[in-house]
Amino acid sequence: MNEINAPVFVLTSDIDWAPEACIRDIHQIALENGVQPVYFATHKSAILSRIHQEGQAEIGVHPNFMPGSSHGQSVDEVVAHVLGLYPRATAFRSHGFIDSTQISREFARTGMLYDSNLCLYMQDGLVPLLHNSGMVRFPVFWEDDVHFLQDEFSWEVDPTLHRFLAPGLKILNFHPIHVALNTPSESFYASVKGRIHDVDAVGAAGIEELRFRGKGTRTFLVELLGRLRSMSIRFYTLADVHAMFSRRFDTKPKKESSRLDNLTASDHMRYWNLSQAERQEMVREMYNERNPSDPYTTSRDYNQRELEIFAIKQLMAGRRKIVDLGCGNGYTLISLARELHGAEMIGIDFAEKLIEGANTLLEQNRAPLQSSPRFVCADAIQFVAELPTASVDCVLTERFLLNLPSPASQRHVIAEIHRALIPGGRLIMCEGSMDGFNELNKLRAAFGLDVILENSADNLSSLRFDDGAIEQYVTKELGFILVAKHGFSLFFSITRVLHPVLVVPQQPTFNARINDLARKLQEKVPLTAGIGSNVLWVLDKPGQESFP
Repeated sequence: MNEINAPVFVLTSDIDWAPEACIRDIHQIALENGVQPVYFATHKSAILSRIHQEGQAEIGVHPNFMPGSSHGQSVDEVVAHVLGLYPRATAFRSHGFIDSTQISREFARTGMLYDSNLCLYMQDGLVPLLHNSGMVRFPVFWEDDVHFLQDEFSWEVDPTLHRFLAPGLKILNFHPIHVALNTPSESFYASVKGRIHDVDAVGAAGIEELRFRGKGTRTFLVELLGRLRSMSIRFYTLADVHAMFSRRFDTKPKKESSRLDNLTASDHMRYWNLSQAERQEMVREMYNERNPSDPYTTSRDYNQRELEIFAIKQLMAGRRKIVDLGCGNGYTLISLARELHGAEMIGIDFAEKLIEGANTLLEQNRAPLQSSPRFVCADAIQFVAELPTASVDCVLTERFLLNLPSPASQRHVIAEIHRALIPGGRLIMCEGSMDGFNELNKLRAAFGLDVILENSADNLSSLRFDDGAIEQYVTKELGFILVAKHGFSLFFSITRVLHPVLVVPQQPTFNARINDLARKLQEKVPLTAGIGSNVLWVLDKPGQESFP
């Protein structure tokens, strides 16, 4: 396995039968720092169940294979017990990191995808490991009780911050009880351990009474998360990391754990020899194989997706009836609904699984929304054709036209959108630009990089616009006003040129820190088109806005 060229952070927590007040406490710290943790559960917890249902955390299981375990007396019994608590868990870490071939094979037999059952404290360059069971193993970089058992240790962040920022897996493990108590040492924990069972009865006040007042586990966690957040460093779940790296192993990972489609060169060739209807059906089947609950399931580059949403939000002010054609699993519309108050929002997609995912994401995120999107499984081409004339305020396409089977079908849909928009209505097309795509490849060639293929097995159906031709069509033939043309030239120059040059001979990764920083930088400067194929065309229909 190749080295990882950036730090990849995951916050995990072994619950270890912690009182609910302690679980609530560590989760609040995670939320305040924008982190989605991974909890390894030893028991059924009302708080964990709520957190999981709301999409705020990943839940794995934390089996106890030690003598006298309440989980069972044999490997089979223990595995069955913890999976009975959380049957959808895809990760495990044993209490005390206890491991054996029998344990791993029994979990693999149940369909477990990965574990984090190995602690390699403060070792540089950690990477995912392929276990003999067929599962992927994610070693732990730092753990609180391992830390305070070292001969020399400090609860100051600065002396070792550079170790945390070095490339490699940075899986951190904090126990709720040690965070709640701010445990500074083994001896302190031993002195208060007998009083912990009272914490549930007295709640947060009891925790505060027992908590160590100096530097310890809690102060280290809070300071470390704060420092990383100030540097715009992102945390992932283990499910995210598994999706990133599953293709690097010679295994057959479940497709729903990846944003890739595992298509071959022959699939690519077959697509372009199909009829238009057959192409559409192949694309529909492809998207139905994706993981619908992954927010970025329709776009592997999450930074690019967030930049698109960032730009789209600025163009939506005052829009009241919005239709998102080819909405996927609804992530963009749900993101817009956080800021648009009282808008009527409809998302259309022909992939049944993605619409199911959209409704799931909607329920998980409903609390902070100011509008309530509605998602419909339908053929978006037919849907827009059946919209009444002058009935819609705003239409959004985000790489929907890019995946239509022909230029004629693209133009047909745009014409139907023009008809359906009210006077003063707006079409926002976030689609592919062949001009920007070619300019990006010229820049890559100037730095000795291979050209990006126009389409391939990993990018099956891309049909980008000739900028001049599509702009001539929408303005001269349809009568749209081209209000703006936004792009992400700086972002693409950094992520598709500078980043690959810096990591040669390694392959660049979407989750590299330089990509996260490129997105932040692009958000601070003008959104200029010219380099990179993703362009936002902002088209207004002439006339005064008025609903019938």
